Amino acid sequence: MRLVIVIRHFYPFTRPSGVISFVNELALELKKRGIKLTILCLRKKGEQNEYTYKGIKIIKFNQLHLLNYRKQLQHLEPDKVLFISSLSSGIMLPLWWLLLATLSRRFKPHFYQTTHFLKINNRFLLKRILSVFSYPLLVASDALYNDFVNVLNLDAKIIYPGVSRLEKWPSYHRKGINNICFFGHISFIKGVDIFIKLVTALPEYHFYLVAGKAGKKDNPLYHQLLQEAPLMQNMQYIKFTEKPLDIMRRCDLLILPYRHGGTILGVAQSAIEAMAMGIPVIGSKNAALEPLIKNGVNGFFCEGISEIIAKIKLLDSNPDLYSQLSQAAQKTVQQHFTINKIAEQLLEHIS
Repeated sequence: MRLVIVIRHFYPFTRPSGVISFVNELALELKKRGIKLTILCLRKKGEQNEYTYKGIKIIKFNQLHLLNYRKQLQHLEPDKVLFISSLSSGIMLPLWWLLLATLSRRFKPHFYQTTHFLKINNRFLLKRILSVFSYPLLVASDALYNDFVNVLNLDAKIIYPGVSRLEKWPSYHRKGINNICFFGHISFIKGVDIFIKLVTALPEYHFYLVAGKAGKKDNPLYHQLLQEAPLMQNMQYIKFTEKPLDIMRRCDLLILPYRHGGTILGVAQSAIEAMAMGIPVIGSKNAALEPLIKNGVNGFFCEGISEIIAKIKLLDSNPDLYSQLSQAAQKTVQQHFTINKIAEQLLEHIS
């Protein structure tokens, strides 16, 4: 099968992205299965028009050069076209998707919504865009399924994100919790300010903050962090790394105090990656974590700093409970969030 994936951005990329991390895992799995895959995505200034990334052909086009996009697609003559969308709100981006989808119409493209909406600004426009695609539409979470089926009255099917490797994590040696981490963007939505307060409140632990810059509205939070981070002796701030999992492997807990699931991948990729390693996740109850975490079984839902601190100290003093959560976390990923199962579901859907 010749498959073209259309997505806004792909590797190499200079900021953390759960969507791109997931699509990378998916692309590599599809390639392994013999799919002749090409990724079409936006070209930034100074980037090559065409290159190969881990054996996958990447073709880039300028955002406003839609005729070039159509020319590339016609030249590739794919059997299937899959749009992977990370739009969360706004008008201009959906209109751009509509133009691309219209140019792809003869290939009967499929659509996969991966991130949660902040809000559905214009139902009529969104339904008009999605009418171009083959049904059922794909969504990456239960909350998105509700948006598509019950709010927009569209036919949809859930395919969760996933990871490729289930790593055997070293057994808990009754040494307690040492390293605690946060992965994501420096944004108010993702609660990075809450994580910073934890760093201050718990000087006995070491923290890793692996977070890239978010949108302009979060610039004050970003600049505040740049000033405060060097003064925090128990925290290491890493702006961007091409190998984030190397840092995650050092950690005992992942903290994700999201204020809500808007703009976040259907199921938070960093949470899936951590649990695949047997690292329990402590997070807020929201759309991006609810499909993954079973409270008290494979992780914890907490609301507020005092509750998060209590759960950290509980796991620090109770290695048996930590071990139970760790094993259950890996089992959850193995049962529902492995990339081979996700790839099978996707290929069955588009075939």
